[in-house]
Amino acid sequence: MGLVKEGDNYVVLSDILGDEDHLGDMDFKVAGSREGISALQMDIKIEGITKEIMQVALNQAKGARLHILGVMEQAINAPRGDISEFAPPYPYHQDQPGQDQRRYR
Repeated sequence: MGLVKEGDNYVVLSDILGDEDHLGDMDFKVAGSREGISALQMDIKIEGITKEIMQVALNQAKGARLHILGVMEQAINAPRGDISEFAPPYPYHQDQPGQDQRRYR
């Protein structure tokens, strides 16, 4: 998400290409799932980001996030049942106090 503001006028931009990073007054990244937001990151170059601007940006980000998730779900709508033999090994931690158990493929 990005913002271009001049005086009291502003436009919130939705752009995954990154042009708003350099051209806009605010760069605002929102990550999450259909259930909600899991992370936010914001860089601003101006003073005076209002509550109204944040509400517009968050609402627009929600629409964009849900759209992107919909496109992703058309390609794969559930986790794969197996892991590729070429995937790097990953640690597995089991939540048992006092035990550090690691499992690798």
